[in-house]
Amino acid sequence: MAEICFSATKKAPGISLETLQKELHSAGMPCTVERESADTYWLVFEPHEATIYASTRSEKVVFATLNPGRDDEPDVLETIASLMKSLGFSVDKEGDYA
Repeated sequence: MAEICFSATKKAPGISLETLQKELHSAGMPCTVERESADTYWLVFEPHEATIYASTRSEKVVFATLNPGRDDEPDVLETIASLMKSLGFSVDKEGDYA
């Protein structure tokens, strides 16, 4: 499966990386955060293979690329994608982006 790119829409509440991590944990998808650079991070879901590469601006997540794990069950990706959409992120090319 190909990666899924989420962008914050105008409806997104401007969530921090810490809040995103807490929301994922609450959805049953605990993850660790690893800093890549000043404004980019990896969210690693163990024992799953899926990861999210997140970009921030002013400490708010603005873009997140979900990289599916080859051996992950479909419900792993569905849970993460559903949560991202509920937080105001979209994959729609015609979305109302911030």
